Amino acid sequence: MGAIQRYGFFRGIVLTADRLLRDNGIMLHTHYLFDEASGKYIDPVEAYSQEALTQ
Repeated sequence: MGAIQRYGFFRGIVLTADRLLRDNGIMLHTHYLFDEASGKYIDPVEAYSQEALTQ
């Protein structure tokens, strides 16, 4: 919902699909921050802002 609200319907759906394909629990992701308390990787919506993507 955060990606759709922030980037609009079409880009939000694409970002959501990309995230679901990457964060499926099968692949090991070493470039994401890991939250020990929840046992989940952190992939915030803010990481997909135009400024963050050009850095």
